[in-house]
Amino acid sequence: MATPTTRPPAEAEAPPLDVETIRKTARRLLTDDADPLTPEAPTPLAVLLRDHIRQLNPEAKAAIPGLPQDDVPKMCAQACLGETQMRLRLGNGDTAAVRPAVTTKPARSVNALYNHRVNLGGQRATASTSAVPARN
Repeated sequence: MATPTTRPPAEAEAPPLDVETIRKTARRLLTDDADPLTPEAPTPLAVLLRDHIRQLNPEAKAAIPGLPQDDVPKMCAQACLGETQMRLRLGNGDTAAVRPAVTTKPARSVNALYNHRVNLGGQRATASTSAVPARN
């Protein structure tokens, strides 16, 4: 007697990343003319940036396996991926002085992940998504 085989439903593909939105979110904090963060503001923005990190991590990881072992961009991307995992473990900041930093650090990680995604062969940067200059 044959046993019926139940196949799991096919996983729906994730929608493409909205890199424009991801970049704009990070730019809000990283440009020279960025508005200063208030102690209350970082929490929702930090949550959003952590979500962006979770979205970008798999794409950066997917580009790594085919690269040579001694490839410098590969090693930089691997270090960035490790750093982003650390950013995901950050709390919301226990004091008003710490909260802005807890939001700015994930923004830097989002920016770096996007750049690694481009450097490893992902979506190419356009004028509106090019690298954000570092803040002094």
